[in-house]
Amino acid sequence: MPKYPNLRFLLGGAFAILTLMIVAYGSVPSAEALTNCNVTDATFDDEEKAFLDIINQYRVTNGLKPLTVSVNLNRAATWMAQDLATKGYFAHQDSSGRQPQTRIADCGGTAASGENLAAGTRINTAQAAFGLWRASAGHNRNMLYADYTQIGIARFYNPGSRYKWYWATTFGVPDDGTRVASSVSLLSPTPNTKLASTTVTFRWASYPGVAGYRLDIGTTPGGTDVYSGWEGLAQSVTVSNLPWQHRNVYVRLWTVIAGVWQFNDYIYMGADWWQ
Repeated sequence: MPKYPNLRFLLGGAFAILTLMIVAYGSVPSAEALTNCNVTDATFDDEEKAFLDIINQYRVTNGLKPLTVSVNLNRAATWMAQDLATKGYFAHQDSSGRQPQTRIADCGGTAASGENLAAGTRINTAQAAFGLWRASAGHNRNMLYADYTQIGIARFYNPGSRYKWYWATTFGVPDDGTRVASSVSLLSPTPNTKLASTTVTFRWASYPGVAGYRLDIGTTPGGTDVYSGWEGLAQSVTVSNLPWQHRNVYVRLWTVIAGVWQFNDYIYMGADWWQ
């Protein structure tokens, strides 16, 4: 059985962050036994998608495998973020008296799980939440824990609450086999950076259940005037003749899962003219 870090707590003034470093216990619950885990919207918004890109790039840079988004963990994170924002508290023990492992299990996850929480009036972006957690040793260990394979990501805004913005990320050791299709992320080059050349290899993670990938590249959002190709199950493609001289390069990574197409968008700055 893997060893899990110990419980850590951190609470600030202008903002608050909290982390639970997990100890695995108990048996694996049934994925069908969902109790008090109803959410109205568990889809990804743009910042939640951005957080997945950021944390997966961070893990890959540190020699770890990227995380996939579990439907069950995403449900647990969404429930918790909404509960914090609407019930007026900030703690891992939720308003129903449940600790994270119990809540995650109620949402279809397992006891081998973890949770990071953040709240603050200015923590409205993925980068802000990530930077806050990376600066905390306990939270950072959670993000870089090698045995985690899946994640759930949620943020929720309540203008009438104390902290306004609330974030929750849940982590799981075993892969539960569920996927949020739009969670497939481009790993390199790092999104929102300048390309090193007009010839670049784009790489993405492989996710079970994906029937294929398509990559579109253009000079406008969603455009295909630079490149458009069906990549099958390949995890990379090298593209030449990319825009340069600081022009924007728009990349769209498509996935098809169970006949449903979804995509994530990325933007880069073209290489300098002398490169």
